[in-house]
Amino acid sequence: MQISRADYLTKVSPDVELANALSSIMRFEPSGFSLNEIATQVEKEALDKAKADIEKSIAQKEAEQPVNVVHDMVLEQLKTANRFTSDVNEQMAALTASFYDTMAQRLGTDAKTLYERHKLNIIHKTQSDTALNQEGFSFGLAQSTVDSGTVGKYRLFEPSS
Repeated sequence: MQISRADYLTKVSPDVELANALSSIMRFEPSGFSLNEIATQVEKEALDKAKADIEKSIAQKEAEQPVNVVHDMVLEQLKTANRFTSDVNEQMAALTASFYDTMAQRLGTDAKTLYERHKLNIIHKTQSDTALNQEGFSFGLAQSTVDSGTVGKYRLFEPSS
């Protein structure tokens, strides 16, 4: 139904009840929106935005979950090794988890799957090999090995007897 502006101003607007009833559904232009349509559109846009934000948040939490699992696994291994302080262990676990997450994104998988395929095993054991054990060596000035017949050659480390 169309009402000309002149008829609206002369016949509808003086009747306050009629003007209030029509104000929420009337359009001033055929391609324009009524107050109800605007309110519905704003409400729909707000709901769509809220829904998109919630979906994004859920997707982000799901994406972060495998990273947290990798972080916790690496941190547990570092704690078991008991080689560094808890602050250093936390930083190393975060760095390792970030590495697995980055590589997983490049490969189109998640960090936990990549970690399970290429697991990092942190072990702590002491070496009993004498080549790495420095207790059997005396560190001092270089000494000539004249006694063995090779003049002019020096040894930096002499095995202690």
